[in-house]
Amino acid sequence: MADAREDGWQNLLSSYGTRRDPSEAIAPKHDRELQREQVEAIYRADGIGRHIVDLPAEEMTREWVSIQGDNGQERQAELDALQAKQQFNKALRWAGLYGGAVMVMLVDDGVADLDQPLNENAIRGVNDLIVYDRWQTSWTQAHISTDPASRWFGRAEWMRIHPLYGMPYTVHRSRLLIFDGEDVPDRLRQKNN
Repeated sequence: MADAREDGWQNLLSSYGTRRDPSEAIAPKHDRELQREQVEAIYRADGIGRHIVDLPAEEMTREWVSIQGDNGQERQAELDALQAKQQFNKALRWAGLYGGAVMVMLVDDGVADLDQPLNENAIRGVNDLIVYDRWQTSWTQAHISTDPASRWFGRAEWMRIHPLYGMPYTVHRSRLLIFDGEDVPDRLRQKNN
């Protein structure tokens, strides 16, 4: 016959290990989602909140790229003229603050419309890099690729950009760099837009 064991930890003062143990009542629950205005207020008014957002972006762009080889200095000068380091830093900050950002690449590829795929064989240069936070972008079911052969299958192939000033416009995904926030399951990603 096996011996019964009755060893364990109990603390009668804190109720740990007893029937009234408060840790037994702990259960996971969904946190309240912060609205855009709330995260902006925290970012603007709270130094710690701002630091939590800015520090990872600063660290990711601190050691910037250095282009070597043929025309390396010329390419480096082009990146500097585009303020690429600052734009990437900005996109990373907005991805951390809002949960996502996009960078529109205005590529000189001979295609006039941004809603057309990038002509990778005709790229002559990049004219500008423009960052928008996730609240300035949208897409509908019509923008989702349903073609299994497409590299964008199941994802938005086009995004609608809503600048603060000017008219909204549509951009093909090949002309965008997408900066996601924290990785979450697909259902939460869809819910969060």
